[in-house]
Amino acid sequence: MSKLALLLLVVPTMAACGGSGSSGTREPEPLATRSSAPIAFLRGRGKFDPTTGAEPRRELVIVESDGTNERTVRLPRGYDVESFSWSPDGRRLVIAAAPPGDYRLTIYIANADGSGLRELRRTPDHLVLPVWSPRGDKIAWDNHDDGYHEIWVMNADGSDARRLRPGFSDPVWSPDARRIAYSDIRWGGGSWIYVMNADGTAPKRVIRAGSLHALIPSDPAGGNPQWSAADQIGFYDGKDIWLANPDGSGRRRAIEDEAQPVGPFRFSPNGRTIAFEAKTDRGFELFVSDISGGAVRRLTDNEREDFRPSFSPDGKSLAFEGVSPPAKGEEDQGPRDIYVINAD
Repeated sequence: MSKLALLLLVVPTMAACGGSGSSGTREPEPLATRSSAPIAFLRGRGKFDPTTGAEPRRELVIVESDGTNERTVRLPRGYDVESFSWSPDGRRLVIAAAPPGDYRLTIYIANADGSGLRELRRTPDHLVLPVWSPRGDKIAWDNHDDGYHEIWVMNADGSDARRLRPGFSDPVWSPDARRIAYSDIRWGGGSWIYVMNADGTAPKRVIRAGSLHALIPSDPAGGNPQWSAADQIGFYDGKDIWLANPDGSGRRRAIEDEAQPVGPFRFSPNGRTIAFEAKTDRGFELFVSDISGGAVRRLTDNEREDFRPSFSPDGKSLAFEGVSPPAKGEEDQGPRDIYVINAD
């Protein structure tokens, strides 16, 4: 079946964060906004080829929150969309896409309705993940060249592109846009989280992350680490979700409960709550937890595999991806769909 990857609209003032789902792929996860806001997602065209390992080509689609008025962003013919990110005001998209048969990505900008497509910059490799600053005036990305990561930033019009830090990845903006948190790329133990000024100066190693779970999602609005609106840095180490202050102090587990997260998570818009997926006796289900130590609440309980939760800006609802179980006599999973649920 075609793979379906989801990523929904981000509104102003929301510092969106997230990570890969439990399927093991690097697909975008849902990002919810106002209940009536449009939803954008990546849709795979075609089927996975097991002989070559080729994934379906992905296109960027926008629909209304009730599923109507579907439209596709018109990129050059045959281009595969790797990732995208909405501007903080929800009026523009930054898109990373590659031409047919090529892995080198081009960064584009477009209006929210898909019009006005314009090329900003060509990149040397396939891992770019562009993300807007909270002010909407700059775009940061993970420039992945021949296996070597570099954090770059440019103005939102494509000008003044410059490298900030070589050898690091996962840039995430602070709520005031004055700092950037990022991680090193060590697939074994001993990884660290760093914080620097937004211009690349004064880098400081602040949090020893242990075996930082290096799931690098195609959702550039987040990653590992994440920076909440409450000015806390969170990260997932493969077993637990941790929180700390930006200077590294006050480190603690975010979830004091038997529910064990199985992937990166989402902060609520006010930074006081997290949503995450966990393995249960019925499969993957969604949970929310108050980071002040409140009770963990289970949101879903069904035969689907539910992944990639994300809060709406008012914190009252979440969007997520649900994958149906295989039909009787079939091995492949059923349809992938977008769901919305109240946060209670």
